[in-house]
Amino acid sequence: MNAKVGTDNTGREMVMGREGLGTTNENGELFTDFCANNDLVIEGTISSHRDIHRKTSRSPDMATENQIDHIAISRRWRRPLADVRAYKGADIGSDHDLVIAKLRVKIARVKKSGLQRQPMFNTSKLKERPVCQDFTVALSYRIQAFTNLEEATVDDKLDAVKEVFKSTSNEVLGYRKKTHKSWMSEGTISLIDQRRILDTGYYKPRPGQESRPCKRNTERRGRESRTVQEEIKTSR
Repeated sequence: MNAKVGTDNTGREMVMGREGLGTTNENGELFTDFCANNDLVIEGTISSHRDIHRKTSRSPDMATENQIDHIAISRRWRRPLADVRAYKGADIGSDHDLVIAKLRVKIARVKKSGLQRQPMFNTSKLKERPVCQDFTVALSYRIQAFTNLEEATVDDKLDAVKEVFKSTSNEVLGYRKKTHKSWMSEGTISLIDQRRILDTGYYKPRPGQESRPCKRNTERRGRESRTVQEEIKTSR
């Protein structure tokens, strides 16, 4: 495009900065108008670098160097773009230099709720000899009932075995109960559960009272939550 945007960003502050090189030309004006119409930012004019890191092209006689290669990014995604500069010395057989941008992206961690977590079976019960014998007998009876899987595929047989182990474990062992740290008393655990209910905005109205949330109920939940937090601190 041979677009020179220069350093003068008067009236185009939302499109470019003052860290360009040289003066603008006709193609540069067309390029800045295009960026303004499409909500783009010319990042090469934002990052502050030496002239050698802003020049992206040179003439065959090596006498003239310009900044005519640009990286434009949407203003919405401008924050992750950390730096833009030209890199010299790349053996690419061209009179243009590489223009490289550095991105800084934060990936949010997906938190699984309690309903999404797979419950764990209480396998510690297998240390007890009677429970281990009951589990072995129940499992052997159910495996012997596989009479219609001779012509089934390997995946079907695997799914059937998994289902047998799950059903037997659920019946004989049960699920592992959530344990709390020893320094937490039952009263502290009860207060924590009560605070969680208040923080989620749950409020059971009194008989004859409207169930829709109102400012009075919200303020009351806030006071109750602060009271519970103080009780938790004093009970530790």
